[in-house]
Formats: sequence, C-alpha cells, structure tokens
Amino acid sequence: DGSTRVLVKMNAGIAAFRGRPAMIATFHNVTDERKREVALCESEEKYRTLVESSFDGIAIHQDGILVYANKTAARLLGADSPNVFIGKPALDLVAPAFRDMIMKRIRESPEKELELIHEQFLRVDGTAIDVDVTTTPTTWQGRPAAYVTFRDITAQKKTEEAFRESEEKYRMLVEQSRDGVFIIQDSRLV
Repeated sequence: DGSTRVLVKMNAGIAAFRGRPAMIATFHNVTDERKREVALCESEEKYRTLVESSFDGIAIHQDGILVYANKTAARLLGADSPNVFIGKPALDLVAPAFRDMIMKRIRESPEKELELIHEQFLRVDGTAIDVDVTTTPTTWQGRPAAYVTFRDITAQKKTEEAFRESEEKYRMLVEQSRDGVFIIQDSRLV
C-alpha cells in the first residue's frame, strides 16, 4: 500500500535475457541493520560524552603504555591536553614510593578488576597528588587493556591531617590540664 518504507541494499548488473539486453537486480532489506548501526552510534556517543565530561580522570593503558586519557585526567595532572600522555609508560605518572606496588597491579589489571587503592600520581610539573584509583579490565583495539579511573583526594587528605592534628592538640590539652575537665551532654555528665 506504499505506507511502509524499507531500506534496501541493491546490486544490479546488465545481462542478456531471452536474447535481449536486460538489467538484473537483487534487493536485500537492511532496515534492521541500519537500526542497529544507529543504536550503536548513539550508544558510543553517550559513552564518549560520559567519559569526556566525567569529574574523574580516566585513562586506558595497554601493556603498561597509555593509549587514552580524558580531559579531566589531563587537567588533574597539570597538562593542557590528554595527548601529552599518549604513548608514555603508565608508571611515569606514579610517585616513586608507589611504583613497585603499581607495577604488580599493571601486570594483573588486564585480567581482573582491582580494588580501590590510595596512591600518589605525579603532575607534569613533578608535584605529587593523592589519588583514589580503581582499575577494570577492558579491551583497546581488540587487545586486553586496563581502564583506570582516578580522583584527586589531595584536599581531602589535607583536611583529614588537619583534623587529626587538631584532635591530638585537644587531647594533649585535656590530658595535661591541671584543671578538671568534664563533658556534659544532654544535661548529663559523660
């Protein structure tokens, strides 16, 4: 009835039919294939947007060599572009005190998901930042690789250290005081 359109792939050629020139054509319905292609493109675009707009740094290394880094990774590590890191050893980003441990994780990462750890990365200017890092197996161009997500926790670490120092000063003040120190909570001595 002409109300439904079908996407087709057509192959045509010239041949002889009953002694006269004729065109022979075959048609293949590709509607479903096209829908799958569109869905795949949309899925890839969503994933790309998610990774590129993430608040976390994301990098992929293969055989210990960085093959991908998002813009946030570059920013957190003090670079203008993620391309600065591509082709470099992943260990170049790791503070020396953590390299032995991370070398072991690099060997394990293409095979299994690794738990969250605290370590230090080196920025391009050589300063260290505290990071939480998790690693998940993935593939890159058909080969095993490691998907690394990291978050700068330097400010959090400084806040925790300041709190510990404050707590220690308070404890020392109370313990060394010649006066009696009481804590009253809800009108009761605690």
